[in-house]
Amino acid sequence: MNPSPRSDRRQAGTAALETMVVMSFLFTLIFGFVHICMFVVTKSMTNYAAFTAARALMVGDGMGISARMARDLAARQVMSEIQWWEGGVAANTIRTIVQENQQGPRYARNVRRRGVRVSYLVPFGYPLFQNAILPVRAVGFAPTTTPHSSVPETGDNAR
Repeated sequence: MNPSPRSDRRQAGTAALETMVVMSFLFTLIFGFVHICMFVVTKSMTNYAAFTAARALMVGDGMGISARMARDLAARQVMSEIQWWEGGVAANTIRTIVQENQQGPRYARNVRRRGVRVSYLVPFGYPLFQNAILPVRAVGFAPTTTPHSSVPETGDNAR
């Protein structure tokens, strides 16, 4: 039994419509995955930038420059490796915030650690959230101890 030409006309755009519906979900998943990967990489880089800034802050006096300048240079050097924004290193420098003597996110033996916090503006949802009221920031933290004489010889893990 052959289908009538009238039923063919009703189903002519069905395949195209189904393809568009499936492709919209597929593109949403792909772009969402790309943005999540961008955020994870940026979070990892801010953690590493905070670590290098904290280390430079603790040993910065021996380099002939101030400890704050060493801290900023170390963090900005790490963050210059990712280029999410057009404008290169200058654009990354503007969007990188390095703060010293900040409260840490976790407690160790009921004492909140102080350290260096590095935050970076992520172009998450670009261009939708680029100029948003609440921009998305990746924040990294690394504890510091200054001066060095206040650190006990036993370290953090001794009881």
